[in-house]
Amino acid sequence: MFSESTFQLLRLRSELRGDTYVVEAHGELDLSTCDAFVRELRGAGASGAKEILLDLNGLEFIDCAGVDAIVRMDERSRKRGRRFVVDPGPLQVRRVFWLTGAASRLSFAPKRRG
Repeated sequence: MFSESTFQLLRLRSELRGDTYVVEAHGELDLSTCDAFVRELRGAGASGAKEILLDLNGLEFIDCAGVDAIVRMDERSRKRGRRFVVDPGPLQVRRVFWLTGAASRLSFAPKRRG
């Protein structure tokens, strides 16, 4: 199963890989694109996958609305006994997680070597 959608400045790609539902975000995650992002995350949560991996390597910008949506998805996943992991991507995105304090609440994927 694979889907790809574009909403203004955000492109989302989702795919079920075994027991992991992967959501890739590309572009900008902000107040104007957050509703579409939340719908995509809810679809991932409804998939029944044991793990959800949010890959932000293609993200160029994130604001507090995006961070809030991610933290809320993490909370929903924990309540349902699912693992939610974030690959925070580029430095400018990782920095927002640290500045908002969300980094201490989320599970991050190990840094890729490339």
